Amino acid sequence: MDLIYTNARAVYSCIDHPANCSNLFRWLRKETPHHYEKTSAGVDLKRLFSLRYFTRVWVIQEVALARVAYLVVNNDVLPLTAAVIEQMKKLYSGGPEVTDYHELPSVLRWSLGQRMKLGIVSCLHTSRSCHATDPRDHVYAVIGLMEDKAKALIPVDYSLDLQTVYRNVIAAVITTRQDLGILLFSGVGDHNPIEDWRKDSCVNMAAFGYYLHSLMRSSRTGRTRPFEFLSYDNNGSIITWDIEPFTSLSLVRRRGIIFWRAKISVLVLSPSEFCDDSKYDDASCFIETPEGVPFGLLPRLRVRAHYIDSINIGQLDVMITGHFTKKLGTNDERVLDCFQIDAPTSDILTPEKQLNTHFKDLRHFLMKGINSPTSRSWRIFSSHFSIGYRPHNVQTDGLDEIFAIDGAKELFILRRSEDQKYRVVSPCYLWAAWELDCWNPGSKKGRWGPDVKRPTREQTRMIEIY
Repeated sequence: MDLIYTNARAVYSCIDHPANCSNLFRWLRKETPHHYEKTSAGVDLKRLFSLRYFTRVWVIQEVALARVAYLVVNNDVLPLTAAVIEQMKKLYSGGPEVTDYHELPSVLRWSLGQRMKLGIVSCLHTSRSCHATDPRDHVYAVIGLMEDKAKALIPVDYSLDLQTVYRNVIAAVITTRQDLGILLFSGVGDHNPIEDWRKDSCVNMAAFGYYLHSLMRSSRTGRTRPFEFLSYDNNGSIITWDIEPFTSLSLVRRRGIIFWRAKISVLVLSPSEFCDDSKYDDASCFIETPEGVPFGLLPRLRVRAHYIDSINIGQLDVMITGHFTKKLGTNDERVLDCFQIDAPTSDILTPEKQLNTHFKDLRHFLMKGINSPTSRSWRIFSSHFSIGYRPHNVQTDGLDEIFAIDGAKELFILRRSEDQKYRVVSPCYLWAAWELDCWNPGSKKGRWGPDVKRPTREQTRMIEIY
């Protein structure tokens, strides 16, 4: 269909509707009709956009790919030139009721005669606001607009179930964007302890839609929030979380430097090649074709990950609030141990801790959580070498470890299911994650000293996550 619309001399979109659009069409062409004012044009344009045509997903490519496009309502013809669409946008954005970001209906958001292929995220974000009898058409109807690299990874096959279709889509998003930001919208989250977390959904459609929305908002504003990922409140409503991301470009360890990569090289492989790292030394993410995925929407992934720390269950689990003003004492040993110094400070603490606690760093850590817009939903957790923040609705256990993952700017709590296979639990913040003394001896960040056992496991390795 994209070839048909691309090669057509002109495309006419014809609508049979009892309303008279003559005055509106003349106004949009700046041929101002007598006694026809902007207010009337706004009412008529809103009525026009309420027609079913403007909500259908399949009509997007008709206009986007056409060399010349016309909208025909009964006997009234409107050329959809850039000037006319700009008139629509100005009129529509000035009305009392507009869509998000004052956007026109999806079919009118494109430049006519689109020759350059568009990003998969833009295409999917636009199509999700449209109606489709078959939900797979939210993908298939805009494939002709996508870049060739993404298009090649999404076969148009109506025998595939919706989950498989979106696994292909997510594989294409990861491959074209060269990052793993999608992981912010996956995870075990809040679940009934008696349920098997291995069978919990990875990414649902609401989460995927919010992911697309957040990317489009960032592209419009040119800014991203410091730390943003998705969760749900007790009523199932979407909420977001903010905190400082993991932004260091390198992680230091005892025997040299390992580099965290912001952009990743991605390979889509068959199941037989998926586990053979030796053939692809430079790749930092392998994606298996979707047939072997156990559940959920994420494709099967092998990623280059850097082990940072492990969770300490039962040691510390404190709800952070805006009134965290108590003085710390000996019962807060697991907190104070992360802020040791050799020189005394002038801050007033309990006598036994006054000489070796860096109170400025401790205050900074606590205020970071308190000042977060979502501080009432954060909990402080304890790890072997540090402390951090996690969402209040995320339950941790003794199998949980903290990793930095190439292509993801935040640290993640992962839960090991078997050797080198991990389930995403949630993003997190860890104090001094890239300066911990356990990996960078002499930094004296986090828990350190002769009685602290340093990690013996390999820090950087390929792991499977889902």
